[in-house]
Amino acid sequence: MASPSDACTKCGKPVNTMPGGDGLFASAGPVHDACRDHAGAAKRENDRRTKQAPLFAWAGLTPMTTPEEQAELRARRGEMFRQEHAAEREARAAQAGRAAALRAQLAAKIDPALTAVLDGKLRALPTSYAEMFWKEWLARQADGRLDAWAAEQRAAGDRAVALRAQVAAQVTPDRFAELDAFGAQFGGGELAELFWRERLRGK
Repeated sequence: MASPSDACTKCGKPVNTMPGGDGLFASAGPVHDACRDHAGAAKRENDRRTKQAPLFAWAGLTPMTTPEEQAELRARRGEMFRQEHAAEREARAAQAGRAAALRAQLAAKIDPALTAVLDGKLRALPTSYAEMFWKEWLARQADGRLDAWAAEQRAAGDRAVALRAQVAAQVTPDRFAELDAFGAQFGGGELAELFWRERLRGK
């Protein structure tokens, strides 16, 4: 059996063939798992090129790849994916920061209960909509369109409170605690009214 310090038959570097190591002892000798993967990738690619142009391959005119080239290619692809994912994470973080700033602007201008209602609305949307969502509601607040909606939400919130009390009187305390915890995410207003109305029907 190979020892942990044996050299890889592909790259010549030390390979650990013990359980949990980074390689195994193949028929040709110890080999890194990664080197074995690269060798297999090179063989598959060369087979594809040969099949695509057999005459050129027979004449030696088809360039063939190597395990080393496949390893380099995979490394470049991996780095490219890491950079793309990092850029996406940074973009999402920046967008979330802008959305939070917009929410704070609106929250400073309206009743906390209305902010809670809007938070409930936003939870039903993909997180990528948050910035656009708060921009829209800030615009409504700025041009006065929020006033009529706010009055509707207050009335709906009052109805939600009454419906909640009816549900509480008709279910067990444990069941009501479950419903109340779930309903809290809607923050009051029309969504809370709808939730408690449906719970009253289904209990």
